[in-house]
Amino acid sequence: MTLHRAFLPACVTTLVVGAVAAHAQSDVCADAPWVGPGTLFVDNDFYALDGPSSCTASRDAWVRYLPQTPGTLQLSELIADSGGSMAVYLGCPSGPGQELACVAFDGSAVLSLPVRSLNAYYIRVSADGPFGDTVLTMAGPPAARVVGTDGADGQYSTIDDALSAAQSGDTIYVLPGTYSRFTVVNKSLKIVGAAGPNATAIQGTSIATNGVVELAGLFAKPITVVPALDASFNASVQATNCVFRGVGGAGPVQSRSSATVTLHGCLLLGGSAGAYSTVNGMLRLVNCTIANSGAGVYHNDAANAGVSLVNCVIDAPTPIGGPFAPHVLATYSRIAGGWPGVGNISDDPQFVDPDGPDGVPFTADDDYRLANTSPCIDAGDMYAESRLVFDLDGAPRVVDHPGHLNEGGLPVAVDMGAYESQPAPCEGDLTGDGRVALDDLSILLTQFGAICN
Repeated sequence: MTLHRAFLPACVTTLVVGAVAAHAQSDVCADAPWVGPGTLFVDNDFYALDGPSSCTASRDAWVRYLPQTPGTLQLSELIADSGGSMAVYLGCPSGPGQELACVAFDGSAVLSLPVRSLNAYYIRVSADGPFGDTVLTMAGPPAARVVGTDGADGQYSTIDDALSAAQSGDTIYVLPGTYSRFTVVNKSLKIVGAAGPNATAIQGTSIATNGVVELAGLFAKPITVVPALDASFNASVQATNCVFRGVGGAGPVQSRSSATVTLHGCLLLGGSAGAYSTVNGMLRLVNCTIANSGAGVYHNDAANAGVSLVNCVIDAPTPIGGPFAPHVLATYSRIAGGWPGVGNISDDPQFVDPDGPDGVPFTADDDYRLANTSPCIDAGDMYAESRLVFDLDGAPRVVDHPGHLNEGGLPVAVDMGAYESQPAPCEGDLTGDGRVALDDLSILLTQFGAICN
């Protein structure tokens, strides 16, 4: 199969078709190149059948599509001299009947299906005749730009390469691996770790832009003494479920020169200060955990520069420091020694194992999850502005813990910090309310003696 970029009418979006020449063709599903909306000319005369299909399939070719946003994918296939088929999968098929959608035809066909953001869709194109030249047109949401550490599974081998090609509004999808430090200048976009911070590591980032940059699912640790995240010059940065680790005297996160940094569900470790604000830099932390041997938050800015904490846990000798520390606003947070604000507590957060098996703090084996007896469980503000659906482990963010009173008497309440406590299942709890009571016994008696298949 050979893929060529084509000139398209204005109603069809062109993004990336075989952005890396070495990956512009594949007869094997697992090696399918990443493509976006546009037109592909497919010559599958020299390719064999690859895997089972519920649709008619002979010689076939494969491409992959990763939509940035939800929407509808429409595929149109035209074969001049024979019949063929199109099928869409969520992975390479191991047996028939695994297609999300499939159509067999003679001459031409159109196939449409809804797609979700950042789900990888495998598209199979087949032709039956002796000259299986095919024209495949794709229309749908723009495709994300995929980065792989050696380029073998991505369009780009570095995040900087993807940034150079990206336009404002793009999503850069980073496959598992370790990547060099990158810089974002004057672009608004998203950078997402494909498998979360345990699998996708970067050597930090500097963001200086008038736009909005969103980070998600990344582990950031520099190899030199610089902040893991350094935002400046009016940058607006929103990070979700990330880990930022400081090196030496440099803190994990710095907001300066009129930048605005908002962190949701992040873990900040090490450095002289977990989150540092200076030169009109603004900080907002929601459901974050900060642990280091210096200051948790350091406010070195004017009194009117906003620094606020909601549902956070700070474990540091100086939880909040700097010449403008009294201007830091904190609510529903655990702060050693106490801090003015609704819902704040000063009790031991009771981390599972903050020094880890090696006994050394701020290293990779540390466990900052909350023990079942932690006072931070169910003690957060359910009405805090937050985009969190999952915690830093990828577990559900709001889970009621039956052993704790909920803040404000609400039916459920979020935990403080980056991790949500997940209570162990109770075998006798048939109603799922976290307690074994008469209603559970009533269900058991009603079903007693029933024969289960």
